[in-house]
Amino acid sequence: MAEDKRKQQDDLRREFEFEYRGNGPRVTGRGGGWTMGGSLYFRCIRCGCYMSAASDESCECFCGALYLDADASRFGSSLGDAQIEVY
Repeated sequence: MAEDKRKQQDDLRREFEFEYRGNGPRVTGRGGGWTMGGSLYFRCIRCGCYMSAASDESCECFCGALYLDADASRFGSSLGDAQIEVY
């Protein structure tokens, strides 16, 4: 599983030119919360793992700090929202 995730991350870095938008939910759109969508990626500042904002499946980064719980519609980081890089 971890090997698959690392391959996916390598493929993402090769295929996309990520443009840094800033940190936290304020850079994802209007409102006080996170705007999710296929054009956005989030990156953990601790392990460097990218996560699609369009994901409808629960997932977490390599170190577990960045997580998405699709069933509960929750997204965040144990490091705080302001520590999530948005691309």
